[in-house]
Amino acid sequence: MMKKYVFILAFASLVLTACGSSGMEEAIEAGNVAFADEDYETAMAQYQVAAAEEPAAAAPVYNLANVLYRQENYEQAQASMQSAMLNADVTLTQQGHFNLGNAFYRAENYAAAVEEYKAALRLNPDDLDAKVNLELALNQLQQDEQEQEEQEEQQQDQQQEEQE
Repeated sequence: MMKKYVFILAFASLVLTACGSSGMEEAIEAGNVAFADEDYETAMAQYQVAAAEEPAAAAPVYNLANVLYRQENYEQAQASMQSAMLNADVTLTQQGHFNLGNAFYRAENYAAAVEEYKAALRLNPDDLDAKVNLELALNQLQQDEQEQEEQEEQQQDQQQEEQE
């Protein structure tokens, strides 16, 4: 029984190898393992290999953007995510808008975050995370606007006092 199991396992392995796990898929898988282990340098290198294997593929660039986000490099994460979304399917595009919203939020660009969360919700109206984050971004945007108004009022008051 054990020999039969080993033979089936070996045969399945051979068939899977022959059917094609491309270099891109292998690099993405290696990158995903490194990403899960929080080894972002290795993950980045693997995603770059995958992107080089298939330059038109969205997944490696999307994953690279996620690494950049985790490294708190929000500006490059945004650029990579936008690049990935050019060739992405609807699901990846929706996730991309959500992630862009997160990157803009972290960079304190709340107006842009609001727009990205709205774009994510247009593609998937049932995304609860996008709804919650949209509400947070709207609240933060409103708070920033109130603070700006208060500062402007204070400046006007100071100018009036100086003129008197």
